[in-house]
Amino acid sequence: MKILEKVLESRSIVIDYAIKHPEELIQWLYEDQGPRLFNNNNRFFIILYDKEYYDKPWKLKSAFGQIKNKVYKKLDALTKDEFVEVEFTYKKNSEFDGYYEGALATIVFVSPDDKMESKGFVVKEVAEPLNEQQSLSKWY
Repeated sequence: MKILEKVLESRSIVIDYAIKHPEELIQWLYEDQGPRLFNNNNRFFIILYDKEYYDKPWKLKSAFGQIKNKVYKKLDALTKDEFVEVEFTYKKNSEFDGYYEGALATIVFVSPDDKMESKGFVVKEVAEPLNEQQSLSKWY
């Protein structure tokens, strides 16, 4: 297999895993935030992705109307059950280092295939099953 194919396959596995395990991605997003804008506030994360054109993210970002419609649909259908309480340990800046809890967060995945994918919506099946020891932290 060519190196580019391997890179694209690993990206696809990471995206599929994140869609199936949004709580883990949410926790990682809190833990990996930069110290300049660090906060333990409630969050509504929007993840843009396109499995076919990883090398052209500007195309998806420029489709503001499509993104806006999906986000509005998510907001209109949002229930309290779709929020997860986040617990995380921050280790990137001694001023903020420590254990945090109590923030609520949810996430929406936006792709050009016009499906809404997130916790509580359509979730794609993982192309190749992951074993229990694999997680997002393995990829980053």
